[in-house]
Parts: sequence; C-alpha cells; structure tokens
Amino acid sequence: MFDLLVRVLIHVRPRLSSVLALVVVALHPMLISRATLPPQDAVTMLWQAAEELRALRSYTGAIQAYERIAALSPTDPAPLVAVGYIYLAQQEWLLATDAFNRALARRIDFGSAWTGLASASWARGDLHAAVTQWQTALEYQPDMMQARLGLALGFIYEGQLHEAATTLAAGVAMLQSGASLPIEQSGAMASAYLLRGAILALESPVEARRELSLIADNAPQETLVARNHLVEALDRAAAADTPAQATKYIGLAIMKAELWPLARLALMRAYSLQPDDAETVASLGYVEAMMGLDRPAWEHLSTAVVLRPQWSLARLWLGRYCLQNGLLYLSIAQLRMASALELSDTTALLELSRAYVSLGNYAQAEQALLAAVERAPYDLDVRLALVNFYADSLWHVADRGLAAAKSAAEMAPQDARVRDMLGWMYLLAGDMDQARLHLFSALALKPDQASTYYHLGKFYLALGFQDHARTAFCRAVDLDSTGQLRPRALRSLTQLNQTS
Repeated sequence: MFDLLVRVLIHVRPRLSSVLALVVVALHPMLISRATLPPQDAVTMLWQAAEELRALRSYTGAIQAYERIAALSPTDPAPLVAVGYIYLAQQEWLLATDAFNRALARRIDFGSAWTGLASASWARGDLHAAVTQWQTALEYQPDMMQARLGLALGFIYEGQLHEAATTLAAGVAMLQSGASLPIEQSGAMASAYLLRGAILALESPVEARRELSLIADNAPQETLVARNHLVEALDRAAAADTPAQATKYIGLAIMKAELWPLARLALMRAYSLQPDDAETVASLGYVEAMMGLDRPAWEHLSTAVVLRPQWSLARLWLGRYCLQNGLLYLSIAQLRMASALELSDTTALLELSRAYVSLGNYAQAEQALLAAVERAPYDLDVRLALVNFYADSLWHVADRGLAAAKSAAEMAPQDARVRDMLGWMYLLAGDMDQARLHLFSALALKPDQASTYYHLGKFYLALGFQDHARTAFCRAVDLDSTGQLRPRALRSLTQLNQTS
C-alpha cells in the first residue's frame, strides 16, 4: 500500500531538504515492516514528509502520508482534514466529502472539517447543505473567518443580505478584538471587508467606502483589484446623471468581482429604472448565465441584441451562451456577426472555432482560428489555440499542426507552453527524438507544468517504459489545477495498472 509513497519520496529526493532526506531513509524500513519505530516518532516523521511533499505539490505522496498518519493516530482528525483540502484543490468533490466526513467521525466539533465539508457541498451545488455546515462550523469555532465568508455567500445566494452583512460584521469584530492575525485570517478579513462593501454599495455608499478603505494594501491582489473597481464605481455613481446609471455602474463593478447574486440584484434595479439600456440588459443576462439561470439569461441577452444590434459584445455573450447550451447553429450565427462587428478582437473567432469543433466541422474551425491569427499575428495565446486545435482534433498533425507549433516556437522560443506543445506535436507526428528534446526543454523552463508531464507520460508509454510513464502521469495528476488533464492522466494510470 505504501510503495507509492516511497517511490515519490525517492523521485523528489534531490529537491528536498537534508532533514527530509533523513526521513526518506527512516521511512522506507518503517513502511515495509510497519513496526520498527515507536508510533509517535513515526507520526512526527510522516507529518514532516507529508508537509514537504504538499509544499512541492506532490499530492499523491502527501495523501499517502496523511492516510498513514490517520491509521497510526485513530482519534486525530487533522490528517484526514489535510487530505480533504487537497482533494478540494483538485476539484475531487466526492473524495473531499469522504475525507471530511471521516474526520468528523473522529471529532464532531472540528471546525475546519465542517468548513471543508461545506465547501465541497457548495461546489456540488448543494447550497442548503453548505449553509447548514458553515453554521455548524461557527457553532464550534465562532472566530473561523473562512466559515463566515462562506456562510455570508450562502446568505447572499439566498437573498438574505442583512444576514450576510451581520455575519461578516460579527466575525470582523471578533478578530479585531484579538491579537495579531495569521496571514490566512488577514486575507479572510480583507475578503470580508470587500464583501460588506459590495453589499453596502447598493444602499449606503458612504458606509461602503468606509468598509473598502479598511482593506490593507498588502491584501491579495484579486481583492485589491475588486476593491479599486468598486471605489471607482462609487465615484462614477456619485457623478451619474440618473439613478439608473448610478446603479448600473455599481452593478458592473460587482460583476467584475464575480459576486453574481449581488451583481444581479444591482443590475435588476438598474433594469427596472431603465429597461432599454442595452449594456444593463446584456450584463444582466451574462450574470444570469453565470448563475445557471438559463431562461432569464436567454431573454435578457436576446433583448440586448435587439436593443443594440451593432454591439459586438452582446452578440459574443449570446453566442457563448448558446454554445454552452448546445444551440450550436444559433451560436455560430451570433459569433460570426460579433466577429464581423469587432475586427480588432479575436475572442469571437476563438469561440466560433469551438462551436465548429462541436459540430465536427474541422475545416471551418481551422479557418476561424487562422483568421484569428491573421488579426493578431503577435498574440501567442491565439497561436497556441491553433496548435491545440490540431493536437486535440488529430487533424493535419504532421503538416499544418507541426508547422503551427514551429511558428509559435519561433515567436517565443523560451516559453514553456510552446515547447511543450511542440514536443507533443512531434510525438503525435511520430518523431520521438524531437519530441523528447522539446518536452524536456519545456520541463527545464517550467518544472511544474502539468501538461508536460502528461505528454511525457504518453512519450514513455509509446517507448514501452511503463514505470517512467506511471511516474509522469502521477505528477500530472498532482500538478493539474484546471481539472482538465487529471481525468485523462488517471485513465492512463488505470490502464497501466490493468496491464502491469
């Protein structure tokens, strides 16, 4: 059961501290015999190994270590909570739920386990359960600001703005009365100020400014950006000619912060005051689409296009909505129009290529991407989109795909994404020597790029080196932060285990 942990530890040994190198030496016989060290010494050493592996994003090995700690410490919920939060980061909601439930079976009053469980419920779309679990976490640990933030968001989604503001205010007051805050609590405080500022912006701009002014300049960057958007919106609202404009400015700023229920509330108010404003109606539809409110999203996005037919952004949003909901021909019509209306932008063309791919029309998808490259010849992301198209569709890989990858490499020879895709294209074309050269170049440029490890796994698999392939796929699983590569890497691992 623990062979994988040993392999991972040995694999990353050159990058670990000398202390952990000693842990590796001690761990191997312990894991084999399970009885050569006193339990407490084994737990201490495993904790150190797990934390270092987690810091290196070697999550597979870290999970193995935490599970072993849990086995040696049958009443301690902490290692299982650590497992749960790793699964949360990997978007493995059911595995996270299982880990947190196992932790709570050991200690029902463990607040961080309830908070993690609520986050998993939220991610699975169970809003009611998430709110209940965050409330339970606060019953056991009232000063847990992360739980208060989650509960406040839950109240906002339920339309209970007063309860959300009160929940945040109580948490802020509790933490302000204590000693200096740890970093994670400081970040949560900044988020609380931002959320309260957004709530108050709808009713009391003066109080909203006061809350936003409490956000320290060393807060997380995304919090500072959202704060600045809100402050600017409050300034514009104060100088607006009409209440509808003022409300719209605030709604647009909240939308940029991705606080969808609050943004919808503000934009609905602006819409009721001025129902013929295309920007308000389109933005309202966009927010509703993000919230999964399909019917109102369709109605408002369609209305915006009617109100302002020559506005490319409204058509782009409508086309994207249609694409996401499988209305492919409607999507293509809107995206083609959006592209024709805004000749300096490539976004509609990139979305148009996705729509054609969904129809299986690779020739039209290619033409859309080539048009995007022509519009933005120095945009590396656009060129990589073209390369990814050839790789994913396995269409004209050896000629057009390889040429597109080489063109991207000429533009950015030191970009790890480009080297990775060039190596992958060579692998698909059957040139193993060039594939190895460029994949290892990508790894040297960016050692934590998940896609490179996945492609290396395929490279080793093609050569018959199953152990190397297994290690590469495990690393891809650990490093993938998008949730897109992990299922493919896990399938490859499963196939390897079935054939070995």
